[in-house]
Amino acid sequence: MLMLESAANFPDHYARTLRVWRERFLKGYDKVLTTAAPKNPQLILQENDLVESEHQVFSCASSSSSLTEVESMDGLPDATANDKRNAGYNDVFRRKWEYYFAYCEGAFATRTLGCTQLVFTRTYNEELSDPRLLM
Repeated sequence: MLMLESAANFPDHYARTLRVWRERFLKGYDKVLTTAAPKNPQLILQENDLVESEHQVFSCASSSSSLTEVESMDGLPDATANDKRNAGYNDVFRRKWEYYFAYCEGAFATRTLGCTQLVFTRTYNEELSDPRLLM
């Protein structure tokens, strides 16, 4: 049998944390592009893979559509092969992360999302009776 030892809720902490993360992301975005990204081409390759998989999804979805031009969710035309090669860390990437941080911040601030920590222990847990733990 388990006993509840403690419970804590942290929504305000997470809302503040996400706001700070968003601000730091936006403030340091250009610096990362000029310093870290050129030295680590794997970062760009991972983003290109994401762009390519997104466009495959949009192409499949549009095959049954009557649209004359395939558009992505952000309203821009489907990328060509050249666009995909040059995608890297573009403005769409930055806006997605800015939106993600802001959305999560709002969700925690309005208590739509929450973070609760529950600590359980088993009954008759003799380790908790250790005098060193009680000091």
